[in-house]
Amino acid sequence: MSFFPFLVFLISVASPSGDYVFRSVQPASLPQPSPPPYVAFRNGTFYLYSSPFGTWRYPGLIPVSVNGPLIYINSDCPFGLPTYLRGPGGYELDVFVPPGYQGTCRAELLYGSWSAEYVFKVREVDWYPDVDVRAAVALNGSGWQFLQVAPDGALYAWGVEIGQLPFSGCVVERGGVLAITQPMPYTELAPGVLVNGSPMWVPYPQSGTSLASFLLDLRGNGTFYLYPAPCLKVEAPPAPAVDPIAEASANDIGLMGAPTPTAYVLARPKLAVAYRIEGPVATVVAANGSSIADRIYIYGFGLPVDMHMLLYYIYFTPTAYLTSDLVLFGSKPPAGRLGPFWVFPGNGTTYYYLGPMEPYLRSAPLPFGAPRGWAGPFIVVADGTGRWGGLPQVVSVAVERLGPWS
Repeated sequence: MSFFPFLVFLISVASPSGDYVFRSVQPASLPQPSPPPYVAFRNGTFYLYSSPFGTWRYPGLIPVSVNGPLIYINSDCPFGLPTYLRGPGGYELDVFVPPGYQGTCRAELLYGSWSAEYVFKVREVDWYPDVDVRAAVALNGSGWQFLQVAPDGALYAWGVEIGQLPFSGCVVERGGVLAITQPMPYTELAPGVLVNGSPMWVPYPQSGTSLASFLLDLRGNGTFYLYPAPCLKVEAPPAPAVDPIAEASANDIGLMGAPTPTAYVLARPKLAVAYRIEGPVATVVAANGSSIADRIYIYGFGLPVDMHMLLYYIYFTPTAYLTSDLVLFGSKPPAGRLGPFWVFPGNGTTYYYLGPMEPYLRSAPLPFGAPRGWAGPFIVVADGTGRWGGLPQVVSVAVERLGPWS
């Protein structure tokens, strides 16, 4: 008895039409890739970028659908690709281009006599990895500048808004070098209260709002690039601290004449340290205290460049009275002006005061009405370098986009 009819019967049961039993199926298929807009893909070739600043990650760049149990990947690319993929199943392989890599390499998918290949051409570009847009900001100024970028893109120098950027970010490049940046947490000193039309933003630990803070040394025109990327973790010692209590005492900050039932007295706020925020760009020491005439909240920004800054707000007693003495800064009268700043030369350090009121009034010939309620912000820039030329000016702001290079 022949077994051939039985074999034919088994085949017909497995596939009544008899059409697919012996069909040849490829071990894998390669769907059309969907690279980011700045990557070109043509005829099986990817045109990628590398960066001198770090690994450039291309998530899900290579789609692979494995139809069989296994395919192998043979590659001379240093992209972190796996050596095999198990199936059946779909994959989207990430590509990691190491810093500074340039050249052409290949990745071949293999199983038995079947094979498929991708080619990768990589060009290094002076650009921070993983982002395709940056803001080119041209400034003009002299000396070290303490700059901050707010979440809404507002650009600050020494606590003063000097411009508006198209977006925020915490990665700054200048001259092919990444600047050290520090996310500085801020909160409202008195929520809902506006002083001169603005909230009173002050540094505060673990606040939900942070400003990207960094330092630039300007000698005329200079350009930096801001990337919309998170701050980098930097292993660096904290900036030196400045003692705001000692600064307030030496410069009579908050000194005010106030009448009492028995005499006219010069009241000084008694300050105590409230908290401290340490970082490589700025270390902030916060202090506050009160007198019979006012309450002061002062923040000392210590910087690693022989400069520091004071930021403070004062709440004056709401009681109306006349006074002959009010010192917001200075143990003696100012020596002149630099733009909007009053200048106070010191022993090796020059202080520049900026505020909504004159800094120094002592023994006025005619009494004047004492301030009431909130006042500020008061800003003092202390320069020990002799090079600071005032707030920088924004010359231009341009958005640059990275496009395919082929």
